[in-house]
Amino acid sequence: PQFQASFEEIYSAPSLQTPWYAVLGNHDYEGSPSAEVAYSGRSQRWRMPARYWAQEMAVADETATFYFLDTTPIARLINAAAHVPLLGTSGEAREQLRWFEQRLATDRSAWKIVVGHHPILSSGNHGEAPAVAERVKPMLERYGVQVYFNGHDHDLEHLADHGVNYVCSGSGALSRQVEALAQSLFAYPAVGFASCALGADALTLRFHAGDATAIYEAEVARA
Repeated sequence: PQFQASFEEIYSAPSLQTPWYAVLGNHDYEGSPSAEVAYSGRSQRWRMPARYWAQEMAVADETATFYFLDTTPIARLINAAAHVPLLGTSGEAREQLRWFEQRLATDRSAWKIVVGHHPILSSGNHGEAPAVAERVKPMLERYGVQVYFNGHDHDLEHLADHGVNYVCSGSGALSRQVEALAQSLFAYPAVGFASCALGADALTLRFHAGDATAIYEAEVARA
């Protein structure tokens, strides 16, 4: 019933009858993450085959690999350092991080794009998730990931640091204030959303206000 009321019946426009690749966020852990994985077997649109996974997609004559991370267990590793019990998620987080680096180390895709819930770089209300930034950011830089997409902070923001673009699109229903960082290229503290077009050599990023008006556009080069 929750999927019907909050997903199927809400996103009913003909243009939205297409695959939705979803990642888990911190609020999903207040319910049943395994139910969201299982729903992939019942929905024509909902794609979450595991709590974290990689998906290759063709882009013109090139290949893009999308990495969908489950950042909540990784974010909770900060408590492990303080000897706070993590209810079994510590081992899962470290296993995911090993998998992620092993995949990145052998990935020869033209595009490597990572999607996670928690911010690695952000001027929003939450700011960076320290454990995610500490453990994931070096891998993004080392293995040539071009873009990291996140939510969690309720704003729209594009930042760039050490060759990696960080895109926050978390104000679909709620907005909060931002205090732009030195790495911020654009920050918007109001309701809106992001759209992207991915080509062989560049990714075009657009931010839209709540009425869908384009308010920002940037091009991210592949190299």
